[in-house]
Amino acid sequence: MKLFKKLSPDDLLHKIDAIIDEGIIVADKNYNFIFLNLSARKILEIGPKETLSRELREEIFVPLFRELNEPGKKTINKELKIFLPLKDREKVIKTVLTPIDEKDKDSGFIISIFDVSSQREREKFQSELISHVSHELRTPLTTIKEFISILLDGLAGELNPTQKDYLGITYNNINRLGRIISTLLDVSRLEAGKVKLNLEIASIKRLIKQTVYFLKPHADKKNISLTAASFLAHFPYGYIDVDRITQVLTNLIGNAIKHTPSGGEIKVKAKKDKEFIKVSVIDNGEGVPSEDTERIFTTFYQIGIEPGPGAKGLGLGLPICKEIIKLHRGEIWTESRKGKGSDFNFTVPCYKMKGLSEYVEDNVNFSRIIGREFAILRIEVENIHDIEKKLGKKKMEIIIKKIKKSLEEKLRKAVDYGPLQKGSSLFIGLPNTNKKQSSALKERLVKELKAAQFPISLSLKIGIANYPADGGTAEELIKNCMSASNEEKFKIG
Repeated sequence: MKLFKKLSPDDLLHKIDAIIDEGIIVADKNYNFIFLNLSARKILEIGPKETLSRELREEIFVPLFRELNEPGKKTINKELKIFLPLKDREKVIKTVLTPIDEKDKDSGFIISIFDVSSQREREKFQSELISHVSHELRTPLTTIKEFISILLDGLAGELNPTQKDYLGITYNNINRLGRIISTLLDVSRLEAGKVKLNLEIASIKRLIKQTVYFLKPHADKKNISLTAASFLAHFPYGYIDVDRITQVLTNLIGNAIKHTPSGGEIKVKAKKDKEFIKVSVIDNGEGVPSEDTERIFTTFYQIGIEPGPGAKGLGLGLPICKEIIKLHRGEIWTESRKGKGSDFNFTVPCYKMKGLSEYVEDNVNFSRIIGREFAILRIEVENIHDIEKKLGKKKMEIIIKKIKKSLEEKLRKAVDYGPLQKGSSLFIGLPNTNKKQSSALKERLVKELKAAQFPISLSLKIGIANYPADGGTAEELIKNCMSASNEEKFKIG
């Protein structure tokens, strides 16, 4: 305390400022910068008497302030690339933006900035090295695998049982090494931005349920309860790469199973969060120490790995998940406490609902580009007006809702879309579905609807049109789907 008494408040503040590595910037409610500490000036390469350049202010920081001013936003975490013209070089900075007073955004803003350029350069070099080494290993590995296969098939002479066992073990481990190399290449391609997403409209609800169903036997082996939370009847669709988001879900749920003890619980749920869908994998397992919640998403990082036998990963699963979610313009993070379990969360974009014509047109265009088929199925209640006169409009709406729910529950693929209602008709979109598959689905839906209980007899007709066989445009498909020649009539209730 005597040391501090010898210093003036300004001198004390200056000494504290000199030893803080974190850059601190303070701005008022009008986005004017009123304070930059020494570290912030060093990171942004601004002299003691210089002010922040107009380009940095307008192009980098002001958009962050505006984003924080959006309703419900409490903090902004972003990694940004900034160009410093005087030095003719680029820097990567990590920013954390919060209001000075959380309850009053007019109080101004505090920005914490960190220079992560060197770290990103190391990661880039590591990624390029991994990619090069993995490519170089693939060719000799393939050759070794082929020759071991020849030996196992007895083409180079008869083997005794012991020799077969030894070669079998070698063959299995070569396959394992091949999978490791594929994973390493996947990481490198994702980090280098060489992976293109096949974005399409898909049911997050159905995707979660399917992944949980697939992984449930693994959870059952450990006596762990794995469930998907209940969803709203018309839960929003996502705009995602189905295979890649399945990969993320499988990894997160697999990790939860691995780190949850016998008798534990894992729940997967999702909810709409503005223009995104937030998916959460929640367990009551080992948890993640607070100091590791960010590091676990870096390549090769693993918690508490001990030497000796036992199943071990490469520390690549979560980094792959992070890159996939970044490509979807979403975020991934964990909320966890050691010994209390973990919540792993990620967000993906919602699909903005469109009318029937726009939806069909989008899918026809996408199918044309990637060379796949597409089908649209239509069910119409023929006697809807008679039923409305007899039961009233509200009861008819209840019946239509029941039909919609029954149809939605019978759809299996994540990309199957609908039902979309247009007047007395319900339409279902069936991407990547050929004529044989759509006909089989039609028969199954008719059978299911006939078995359902309805309070009154309903006259229905069902029709299907396939791209490209029944039309090359959205207008042609919808018209052919409603054509009498493509329809089948039946009664339910």
